[in-house]
Amino acid sequence: MAFNTMRFLLNRAVIRRQGVPEADTTRLALVPSLVEMPLATSLVVATVVGRNAAPPPAPPVEQVVVPKVVGQTEASAKAVLEKSGLEAGHEDAPGTKGQVVASRPKEGDLVDKGGTVVLVVGAGDLK
Repeated sequence: MAFNTMRFLLNRAVIRRQGVPEADTTRLALVPSLVEMPLATSLVVATVVGRNAAPPPAPPVEQVVVPKVVGQTEASAKAVLEKSGLEAGHEDAPGTKGQVVASRPKEGDLVDKGGTVVLVVGAGDLK
């Protein structure tokens, strides 16, 4: 079994075009380059290997703690959430008009930065 440089370079190019990380490209191109097979078959194997390579891991998502917003006005609670890097959602509920009566997720929970916290806001007496 002889190493075929031209076949290796072609296989690596085919695998690289599939978006496989550079560190994996060389390793994955070696197998179809070492096996005695027609060039077309070798390129098909490289294509399949490239498509089935594991994608690179996603970057870690920064998380933040949901701050205390219950008891605040809706405007004040929104400002606190924005300062923490969170978005504010809205839901009406019975309670003192304009005052936050609950949040989802609740205070102390971890949320992805940029995530949404639903503010449950008192709307007075709902009928």
